[in-house]
Amino acid sequence: MTPEQIVTALDALGEDLVVHCNGERAWVAFRGVEIANGTALEGVMGRGQTINAAIQDLWDKIRSLPADRWLVLGAHSDNRRAVRWNGFMWAPYIEPRSAA
Repeated sequence: MTPEQIVTALDALGEDLVVHCNGERAWVAFRGVEIANGTALEGVMGRGQTINAAIQDLWDKIRSLPADRWLVLGAHSDNRRAVRWNGFMWAPYIEPRSAA
């Protein structure tokens, strides 16, 4: 995917993407997006020498999660939802009962 397509896919999550660059390194992260691993949640961040490299790093981490992991948006809100990338869009994911 091109950088523009990746940004469009990330934007489709509907969460704020935070971008930081200090001249030497860049990092990007979402507010309100975490990776679920069973009953635990972990933050996810992309890093790189440039903003585009950091966005690519984030994309690589979230697009091909192992079968036992998924993205959770708004985990601590009434609007919690889970998704997985299916190759062309974010598809709803039904969380195991013990995880939600």
